[in-house]
Amino acid sequence: MKGWSDGTGGTAYEFTANANMTLSAIYAKGYLVTVTSSLGTTYGSGWYDAGSSATIRVTPTSIPGEGILGVLGVSTVVTGWGDEYTGSPASDGSSNVKVEAPMMIHAVWVMSLGLILPTMIIAIIAVVTGFIFHKRRSNVQYCLNCGHKLPRGSAFCLECGHGQKLDRL
Repeated sequence: MKGWSDGTGGTAYEFTANANMTLSAIYAKGYLVTVTSSLGTTYGSGWYDAGSSATIRVTPTSIPGEGILGVLGVSTVVTGWGDEYTGSPASDGSSNVKVEAPMMIHAVWVMSLGLILPTMIIAIIAVVTGFIFHKRRSNVQYCLNCGHKLPRGSAFCLECGHGQKLDRL
């Protein structure tokens, strides 16, 4: 209810009828917006007039991982909204929603890997580089047929006589 026909607002209205008068209640269509989240705190749930704008929000927008994962930058971040509204939040976790029907809106969270992926890539590159460097520096090779240890650059195995490919690493 928005108010009364004489311009008075609110749902409760006290008056004295000392003459004939007509008083009508003025109603507006309203819808319930419910904002939920599995993490953080939500704002903006409540009743809104049809066609109005509701500001919804979740805070915080990022929750660091625990222990070493948190140190490596792993976090859970809000990336959007689900259910009856599927927009993306602003950096402060808020969105403006046009209310045209009852709405259930749920914050969508995903895990952000932070520094884990770059750290893994660097570690893999370091291991491969180390292996190649070690292989180049090694003064031995192994027979392709019997596995016997041979001096680097041997054309034939001293144990079985099998021909060897020259390693150009």
